[in-house]
Amino acid sequence: MCYCTIFEHGIHNPEGTGTSHYYFKEGTYYTIPYRSLMPKNIKNLLAAGRCISGSHEAQASFRIMPTCCSTGEAAGVAAAVAAQEHTDFPETDVKKIQALLRKHHAFIGE
Repeated sequence: MCYCTIFEHGIHNPEGTGTSHYYFKEGTYYTIPYRSLMPKNIKNLLAAGRCISGSHEAQASFRIMPTCCSTGEAAGVAAAVAAQEHTDFPETDVKKIQALLRKHHAFIGE
């Protein structure tokens, strides 16, 4: 499930000096899976924005504001679907989440 299109990322050196930039080729993107919003061992909490689960390299892309906003929208939609279905987040119907995101013009990588 993708919440936005990622075209570029800049990886900050963990030692504190320098940043490397990578620009994806036109038409290239990656997706952010729903599971990235779910903290391990906590079944009814979703994290969005810079708090999602990912590697240091992946964070270079998902820490930017458009992606933060998009994961927030996805978490909100997932919470609404879970409430309607009376389910915990891991059991929530991802197809319903995706359909609502598409209905609201979110790009989910298809």
